[in-house]
Amino acid sequence: MPSTLSSIVDGCPQDPREYLPFLRELRALPKYYQRFRIDDHLRRHAKALSNLNLAGPTYFQEALEYIERHQLYEDGLDIWKGTDRYKDVLGIYGSWLFERREYRQAALVFVEASDIRKAMVAHERALEWQELFELTAKETLSEDEIKDIAYRISEELLSKKRYSEAARVLMDYAHDDHQAVIALVQGNEFSEARRIVVLSGKQQLLQDVIMPAALEMKGQLSEDLNEMREQIRKQVVRLRELRVKKIQEPDVFYGTEDTTLHNVDVMTDVSMAPTAFTRYTAAPSITSKASKLSSKTKRKMERKAGSGRRGTVGEEEYLLRSVTKLAARSAATQADVKKLLPHLLHFSEQHRSEGRALQQDMESLDKELRDAIDEIWTKSTSTDRLAPSDSWTSRMLDREKEQLIDPVQRVPKPEMEISDWGIRFFRT
Repeated sequence: MPSTLSSIVDGCPQDPREYLPFLRELRALPKYYQRFRIDDHLRRHAKALSNLNLAGPTYFQEALEYIERHQLYEDGLDIWKGTDRYKDVLGIYGSWLFERREYRQAALVFVEASDIRKAMVAHERALEWQELFELTAKETLSEDEIKDIAYRISEELLSKKRYSEAARVLMDYAHDDHQAVIALVQGNEFSEARRIVVLSGKQQLLQDVIMPAALEMKGQLSEDLNEMREQIRKQVVRLRELRVKKIQEPDVFYGTEDTTLHNVDVMTDVSMAPTAFTRYTAAPSITSKASKLSSKTKRKMERKAGSGRRGTVGEEEYLLRSVTKLAARSAATQADVKKLLPHLLHFSEQHRSEGRALQQDMESLDKELRDAIDEIWTKSTSTDRLAPSDSWTSRMLDREKEQLIDPVQRVPKPEMEISDWGIRFFRT
């Protein structure tokens, strides 16, 4: 005990008269609680928690509060593992995880603590519906309670575009085939929706839900195709304009023109031919020494050099990346069209006519996009320039050299797969 108290005295910068009352208070405490107070005072929280446990079960509630205050959950689990207090520690650990929105981890902890109700809430928040409904069986909930949970979690699944999972929940736990079919058609899952209609024997759903939804889906996809077509046409026109500017005004396009020196008379070494990099590499004169760039100005120039301003190489690179994303979006839309077309073929003459138009629209966009990509990714030559080794100057010139590289060399050409995704009937 004297050595423990001396550690407080040695580490305390205060006047002895200020900490002597604290030492007298410690002497009156039980052994392990005294050690807990000392470790806590010295901010040895894990060790303090261990001594609080040794102080006896009387202090367990205080131990729980101490765990929460200092987030000593794993230490607490190690200390009370194998005891009848272990589940209490699990409970506060699970609540802490839940408050941090770590719902999956919280659910696992609550299950370990045998707190099924809290585990169910955590699984629901995590949208882990399989685990949730397994626990509902253990809790022997009423049918109405299970239906309420099913409708609630299916709504969340739909908001996350997990249409097939929402439909499964509605069928298996809400026993609502009508809403399940609606969920499926929202996700363009018409094959599964038709299977459910046949399985349930509710053929009216085909007329009431599936066939109208197929036309709505076709309209939505057509809007997407028109939007993509408008985008690629605008971007091709703009890229053509930029490439004319690249030839006519290369200094402006590549950002190598120093607009700050326009209409300014400066003395230069006549023996040195001016270059695009003269502003970085010219030997310092008396005037330049007196007006060295500040760090703030240098940072501003670096940001300017790396920006994608309109009418520069940065804009061209931005457009190339945008076209790459558009190609990926087109591929995803093509997959959706492929899923929908067989149903448009089979439903009615109106559906068949709409299906044929959709396929032609998709094929037209696909060809236009391929042609645009072939035109855009035509590489042009560029000139490399040498840069000095000075640190800041080197960084600036590295950026400038990188800008001089044609963007089509920096942005990979998107690959568009060739597949027979359409329906041959629609080509006749």
